Amino acid sequence: RRVAVWAHALALLAEMPSRRLRPDTVSHNTCIDVCSAAGQFEAAQSTFSNLLQSSLQPGVISYNSAISICERSQKWSEVFGLLSKMRLASLTPSVVTINAAAGACGLGHSWESALRLLDGMPQFSLVPDLVTFNTAISACEKGLQWQWTLS
Repeated sequence: RRVAVWAHALALLAEMPSRRLRPDTVSHNTCIDVCSAAGQFEAAQSTFSNLLQSSLQPGVISYNSAISICERSQKWSEVFGLLSKMRLASLTPSVVTINAAAGACGLGHSWESALRLLDGMPQFSLVPDLVTFNTAISACEKGLQWQWTLS
């Protein structure tokens, strides 16, 4: 059933122009999320790439989805490229952005990167939440750096 949903979502996105409908950022974000939820990370990444190459302006939600794909597909090394693209687009990350990026780093056993993301939150006027701290603790645990969780 899930396979049918993600494939159908992509087909609808592709069909929109033939029906004189212009896909927008929300259309792309929805397809990215549907593909990701179905475990179709390549399709989700491809849809995000298409969004970047279009005349549309991806927003923070678009980047959050792309970073979450990195987390779920265990491609944590791509997170910093996405964060750089956000900066170049003059987009300010949200707490959700940092949490997803730190989660991806934790899964990649890059606890230092996860902690750097946490430390950098004040420069964006972001306040860490419970998820942020739990993600940082989890990253330290995965990197066998439990002593950092005590400081």
